[in-house]
Amino acid sequence: PAGPVTLEGQHVLLIDDDTVIRNTLERHLRSSKCIVEQAKNGAIGLERLVNSMMDFNLVIVDLHMPIMNGFEFVTEVRKQSKYDNLPIIMFTASLHMADVRKAISLGINGYVIKREWKNCLMPEIKRSLGIPVDDEA
Repeated sequence: PAGPVTLEGQHVLLIDDDTVIRNTLERHLRSSKCIVEQAKNGAIGLERLVNSMMDFNLVIVDLHMPIMNGFEFVTEVRKQSKYDNLPIIMFTASLHMADVRKAISLGINGYVIKREWKNCLMPEIKRSLGIPVDDEA
């Protein structure tokens, strides 16, 4: 098989300025045996991404954050060809189509609305990683 079949061992970078959201998502991801690292804004996230000893399999990034927002983060990541195939999911409260279109144009792989995360995040993560979504493993 080309990609992973479960989320176990997947290294996820979680970038959001809301500590409660970061911790909630981290617990959720760890329950699927993901390895999770957090950052509270895009600048710290970029630093973690570039300096990590272990390659990340996926990034989940909030849109609206201080210092460096989600758009700026994705722009910086996509400038580096070594991250061309790194799946990035935009995780945001924004329902504005202009934001969705801009995020897609910058090269994100998925877009999840925060209030829908319980239903939408795991399927979107699996889809972005090429893991079968109907499998409840």
